[in-house]
Amino acid sequence: MLAAGCSSLDKEAIEKEILTLDSIGKREKYLMKVLEDDQKVRNPMVFHDIVTKFGTDSPEYQDLAEQLMEVDKVNQFKIDFYISQYGFPSPKYFSIMAINSPFFVYQHIRDIDKRNGKFPLLYKAYKNGSLSIDLMSSYLGRTYFLKCGKNLVIENPYTPEQELEQLIKALGLNK
Repeated sequence: MLAAGCSSLDKEAIEKEILTLDSIGKREKYLMKVLEDDQKVRNPMVFHDIVTKFGTDSPEYQDLAEQLMEVDKVNQFKIDFYISQYGFPSPKYFSIMAINSPFFVYQHIRDIDKRNGKFPLLYKAYKNGSLSIDLMSSYLGRTYFLKCGKNLVIENPYTPEQELEQLIKALGLNK
């Protein structure tokens, strides 16, 4: 566990590592590792064990929450820098899981302004065919929920495209 106030975000080391990814294979592996790190810290069995043994008011639970936030911060920096260097991963070269790695990392952002700041990048990836409409809508649906405390209600029936447009409109986002 990380000590309070301790940060493992070594920006220089992360940037250096990303700049050495000189092949599609290395980039694929990197994106998959980021996704693995993102999901590993969210192991439901670990959460269950800590809550069952110690409760949610315990130092153990607090340590786990801090570890989760730290992993999210590091992964967000990794994905941001990766995309600044190589762009959003394309289905032409990468596996679906590697392509979705940025989505999963960004999906954990809780700050509305930061989430809205990622919208243009994710929307462009969606329009270019790199991100599915389901993941794009899921991202915006979670943003709406975090902002409003409830899910957006849309009159049925509706298409995935209509749902996406309604979410964009309800959040006041520009395409």
